[in-house]
Amino acid sequence: MKTLLSIILLLIRFDKSTQTNFTINVQVTCKIDDVWCVQILVLELDFDDYDGLKDTGPRCYRGAAAPKYTLEASDTSDIGAEYEIVVGYRHNCTDNGAMREFNTGVYDVSEYLETATIDVPNKDLHNNGKKSSILSYQNAIFKYYDIYWH
Repeated sequence: MKTLLSIILLLIRFDKSTQTNFTINVQVTCKIDDVWCVQILVLELDFDDYDGLKDTGPRCYRGAAAPKYTLEASDTSDIGAEYEIVVGYRHNCTDNGAMREFNTGVYDVSEYLETATIDVPNKDLHNNGKKSSILSYQNAIFKYYDIYWH
């Protein structure tokens, strides 16, 4: 009987469907005189996978800029007591236009909150991150560049 009660409590724990709404405030800076693009992704990490909560898609600019974004996302019940939120960046704000990517590190947010705000410090993109091998993103940027800037 004790085992059955433990199993029921475990099932209730995994069945709860609470939702947390996130507001993520992000600003990036790029100080180059060419066209550059950035894509911002918000992920919720799990021990064996991740949930993609928000993806801005490529946003392109000409010249030095410091765009700000307010990203809205939500997620339901995590296995632990906290959501592990990561903000990732893909961009070509580099001296040679090469794609780079990096992330902020983990923001822990209690899953028992109905709303949570994450203010990410301004990120200077210039030559920041490791080389990216994401061909589809690079193609999207070049397509945008060809349509809007030529």
